[in-house]
Amino acid sequence: MALAIVAAYVVACGPPTPVTTMPLKSIPNPPQVCAGVGLDGVIRGSPTDPLIAWIEGGGQRLEAIWPAGYQAAFTPRLEVLDAGGRVVLRDGDRVAGGCDIGDGIYLAPPFTD
Repeated sequence: MALAIVAAYVVACGPPTPVTTMPLKSIPNPPQVCAGVGLDGVIRGSPTDPLIAWIEGGGQRLEAIWPAGYQAAFTPRLEVLDAGGRVVLRDGDRVAGGCDIGDGIYLAPPFTD
């Protein structure tokens, strides 16, 4: 009986959906001091977009730059993983503040105020 239940579960649920992970844009020497940018946006992402993960807010789309080792996982929605593989942000999570480093906004934990 137990085998039948397990077999039915496997057939009904099917194989697990593979998780796509991609490295996020980072910089080798992040700013140690930052005057900060007044920012109120949310994280968005897509595995088919060249930016992979970005910030949307105030009618703008800003490139996000991350600490070294951060990755995007699509399950199928975006999850931002830190260098240890822990989920630190999800699609739609609010972020506030960051450093404008010229070619994007550098984000560092804790991401919100």
